[in-house]
Amino acid sequence: MPAGGENGFNQAIELSADTLANVKFVQEKRLISKFFDEISQDTSKYVFGVADTLQCLEMGAVETLVVWEDLQVYRYTLMNSTNGKSFIVITNNLFLEGLQDLFNPVHLCAYKLNVSMHSCLLANLHVKLKH
Repeated sequence: MPAGGENGFNQAIELSADTLANVKFVQEKRLISKFFDEISQDTSKYVFGVADTLQCLEMGAVETLVVWEDLQVYRYTLMNSTNGKSFIVITNNLFLEGLQDLFNPVHLCAYKLNVSMHSCLLANLHVKLKH
């Protein structure tokens, strides 16, 4: 005999877990199918890659964002302690190793760069898209 109240609610959720999982799977399948349709029709309504995606997000041109949940990309805000200017670096390197390869060595020697902010790109996107 089914339970009532909170116990009944929890039991209903447990009993429908497979159905709810299937609904999520069907929604994800539809979304990916739509993405591949856009690619096959060459509509130019799609981008892939971190740089292109971030540029479209900044322009407000994103209708749907699909992101791999284990994406290991980091966002650093570097500040030039000489002139106070800051810039953003997106990299898959957690410790900024090899960062000097991104800059002209002459400029790198002329400035003292400090990391003023560091975050996982997914966490940063989540906060931005929430607002």
